[in-house]
Amino acid sequence: MHDVDPVLLAYLRGPGPHRLEIGSGHNGKKGWLSSDLHRFPHEEPAIVLDAAATFPIPSDCFDCVYSEHMIEHLPYEAGRNMIEECHRILKPGGAIRVVTPSLGFLLRVISPDRSALEERYREWSVRQFVANAPAVTNALFINNFMRNWRHTFIYDRETLDLALRRSGFERVTEQELNRSDHALLRDLENEKRLPPGFLALESMVMEAVKGAAPSARAPRGRNLALGKTATQSSVSEWSREATPELDATRVVSGNFTGSYNCHTEREMRPWWRVDLEQRCRIEQVRIYNRVTTWYVAQRTSRFELQVCDDDRTWRTVFRKDSDTLVHGTPLSHFIWTPEAPVEARYVRLQLPGQEFLHLEQVEIYGEG
Repeated sequence: MHDVDPVLLAYLRGPGPHRLEIGSGHNGKKGWLSSDLHRFPHEEPAIVLDAAATFPIPSDCFDCVYSEHMIEHLPYEAGRNMIEECHRILKPGGAIRVVTPSLGFLLRVISPDRSALEERYREWSVRQFVANAPAVTNALFINNFMRNWRHTFIYDRETLDLALRRSGFERVTEQELNRSDHALLRDLENEKRLPPGFLALESMVMEAVKGAAPSARAPRGRNLALGKTATQSSVSEWSREATPELDATRVVSGNFTGSYNCHTEREMRPWWRVDLEQRCRIEQVRIYNRVTTWYVAQRTSRFELQVCDDDRTWRTVFRKDSDTLVHGTPLSHFIWTPEAPVEARYVRLQLPGQEFLHLEQVEIYGEG
């Protein structure tokens, strides 16, 4: 089991509501848990959090999440990971608020018919931050905005709306600065940090709500796969063991490495399977992906769960067709609970295309 930051535990054990700010830097908000890629000193509780990776936070534990002018510093897929992780850690009914520069604002500022306020923003941006600028031009403005300020991906309303909905959020709305339909998300933006009107000019504010569907029910029975024999389609130079059997069996050892236990070669439809040694009633399967960046984790986004009794005649009982990430810590993993119990001796996980397959652990709960 991975260690959980004691600051996080202490905050969650305290009285609610529980509120997380992502990318808070030096500016901790009273009553909020601050987080950033580095630990910044301030009076409010703070944790280290990489928004592009699996959050070291349990599922369903925060009432709201807030991020101001941070997601634009991440590549698109890393931003999707951040939004998906925010959805996971929010309680059902919890809300997210994302403030970020908008593509529409950039297009207006470089257009010939820009407003007087947009013209002032353009002049201020170049004169203030581009040393020895011979004139205020669109090229100097855009390159300063993207490169000097280390922006990576700028959203328009359609793209951010889509990212929120694809991550499972509902009731996506656009808001004004410091106004919200949710009491916990009001009066958060500091408009005084920029000249008057500039923060509102450049910012797009989107909010959404996690649906009230309950989390997957707790597994019944015992972990049938623990300590059983497993195998996989191949081994590679990154495998932990020399044979498919030894490498695959690490995945049902119960030992979390903090990275991965098995690794196949890159091949067409790679697979991993475990022998439960007898026909069992399967109530739930828990899959822990390789703990890594979104780019590597997305290799296992789509997969099939297959079962059989003879290790030859397989039938698919579940197919994951979405691109949402499968994460890998005991605090955040993929859970499949069949609508009706499945009975089988062998369970196999197979990827649909040409890819590497790597796993941290697999748990299969039920009764023999």
